[in-house]
Amino acid sequence: MGNYGRNGKKLQGPTKTPTGKTGAPFLWGASIVELSLNHTILLWEQRNNDVHGSTAQEENQKLVQRHRNTIRELLLLQSRTCPREAYIFQNPEELLSNEDAKILGNWIATRGPAIQASIKHVSRNAIENTPGILQWFHPIATIPPQNNWTRDQLRNDPFSKKKRQKTTSQDYHPTLKHFLTLHNAP
Repeated sequence: MGNYGRNGKKLQGPTKTPTGKTGAPFLWGASIVELSLNHTILLWEQRNNDVHGSTAQEENQKLVQRHRNTIRELLLLQSRTCPREAYIFQNPEELLSNEDAKILGNWIATRGPAIQASIKHVSRNAIENTPGILQWFHPIATIPPQNNWTRDQLRNDPFSKKKRQKTTSQDYHPTLKHFLTLHNAP
């Protein structure tokens, strides 16, 4: 446990709490945890006061300001929505001048999802995502691939040890007996 852990009673001595009570010296570990938690709570309360305000009026002002910022962000998305849904964005100046946080919150809650759905609908039906006209027509018949004629390596290779098959003249030239006969023609 270490020297500090064994001799903690001698090093720390009795402690005094913020309420004025005296604590036993063997509770030094618990007092460290308690102090760290107390300071964490104080920092958390300070953060809440900075973000939300300390009075009801400050809370309302900060909430209205956050709602106005959110509404401005949603109004910037108007160019990305469907033109037929322009009714969502009517009277933005009047809306932003409103001081009621409940009305602004309701506007965000009702129109925010509609704006996002409209943007999704536009992107799904965009021209870039539409298939071209060439996909409407199918070819009438497929053209067979052309064969690339190559010479037979086995027959034409001069270094091949296999015998070449020589073609006879009968394969290419008809014999003369078809043309010449000794019989009289009728």
